Amino acid sequence: MNILVINCGSSSLKFLIASIDPEVRARICEGMEWCEVLLDPLRNKELIGQEGEISSENSRVRVFVIPTDEELIIARETAACIMQGAVVSSLPSTARSLHE
Repeated sequence: MNILVINCGSSSLKFLIASIDPEVRARICEGMEWCEVLLDPLRNKELIGQEGEISSENSRVRVFVIPTDEELIIARETAACIMQGAVVSSLPSTARSLHE
C-alpha cells in the first residue's frame, strides 16, 4: 500500500492506493493542473517502493509517495489491545462469558 499525499500548504489530500504503479499515481493527479499540481514524470517513474517527492520543480503543490503497511499496523495494535485485555473488557457481557 502507498499513500499519495498532495500537500497544499496548510491542507493536504491523501489517497490510499494499493498499487505502486506510477501510471496510477499519474492518473490520480491528472486534471489537477488547475491547482498547480505538476508531476515530474521521471521522479514518478523511478520512485517505487520508497518514500519521496514526485512533484516537478515547477509545481506549486508538493506531491509525495509514502509506502505503508496498514495490515502490520492493525495487527500490532490489535495484539497490543488483546495483551492489555482492552478488547475482552470492552465486549458485551454475553460475549465476555464466551471468552472466559
